[in-house]
Amino acid sequence: MFFLLQTPPAQVTPAPVWEVSFTMEGYLIAVEGKVNGKAAKLVLDTGAGVGLYTPKSAEKLGLPILGQAMVGGGGEKMVPAKFTNARIELGGAVQEKQLGVILELPSGAKADFDGIVGYPFLKNYVVQIDYAAKKVRFLDPKHFSPDPKATQLPMTLRMNIPEIPGKIDGIEGSLRVDTGYSGTLTFTSPTVQKNELSKKYQKRIETVLGQGVGGVTIGEVTRIKALELGNLSVTDIVTGLSGDKAGALADTGTIALLGGEVLSRFTVTLDYPGRRFFLTKNADFGKPFIFSRAGFSGVFEGDGYKVLTVVPGGPASAQGIVKDNIILTLDDLPTKGLGLSKSREIFRQEAGTRVKTRVRGSDGTVREVVLILKDVL
Repeated sequence: MFFLLQTPPAQVTPAPVWEVSFTMEGYLIAVEGKVNGKAAKLVLDTGAGVGLYTPKSAEKLGLPILGQAMVGGGGEKMVPAKFTNARIELGGAVQEKQLGVILELPSGAKADFDGIVGYPFLKNYVVQIDYAAKKVRFLDPKHFSPDPKATQLPMTLRMNIPEIPGKIDGIEGSLRVDTGYSGTLTFTSPTVQKNELSKKYQKRIETVLGQGVGGVTIGEVTRIKALELGNLSVTDIVTGLSGDKAGALADTGTIALLGGEVLSRFTVTLDYPGRRFFLTKNADFGKPFIFSRAGFSGVFEGDGYKVLTVVPGGPASAQGIVKDNIILTLDDLPTKGLGLSKSREIFRQEAGTRVKTRVRGSDGTVREVVLILKDVL
């Protein structure tokens, strides 16, 4: 979920269709590919204007250092990085001289992956993400025929990031399509301020909205009535209200970031060369959007899960859990290495579910409590 202007890489002529399977980690799309001929686990991120690697993965993949830059994205900070380039292969689709940056990521922010694949690779194809089948297809634009039943929207590229028109509870504007954002939908801070959304939505809860290159974003969440995309309407979405002063969530050119949890209700097709965007409902379209029933949010850090916000009167608050406590285990599962998908699965179990939890306080004392999950939003 970051951007950097760059020069076009050399293109390798693609076959009509290349396909690769993916797994989801908290709605991030993880694919197995190759970087400079070496096996790599990569995140497919439409919100990335350039590829990304950590210093550890760059060493593993033998990436050259070509220069230095400052980059930004999710979160408010600009951070130093180094330029590189690489040959990337995904399911038979191949692109040479792919520009990338090498930088340290915050703990828990895509850190288990070798890299991120973004615009320099994707721009050469019609990219079809079939969330139901867990397949990504890279199609030669000359051989692409749209599904006549799909909802079609115009797609623009701003700072190499795809954007589409939409309307959220009557607010019209451009939405940034970001498969590298694991959440649902988040209003940018200029949209929040301009439309006085803190007054419009009375029920709000402070929480972690995301974690990216620029750090952790803490804001509020509420529930919107409807997101309208062409003739489609997605209702009752748990939606963030950003307060960021810089970065992607402070962008004045978009009203909101559209993330993986909403996109996963569709087969999503991005026609980069033709500037078109297509949505086809899948079996998950009608699934309810559930906010964490544990009553706290945080980030994976060190040997556990660091609590950053606690919902007053929620399950965590009832057990004396406070900010900066470390959650060590959930139902006897260590939180270190647990991952977004599994933790969300635990936090979103049915109301009334009891979750045995080990907590370490700021004084180092470890205690065991039982969270009784309930709806807080």
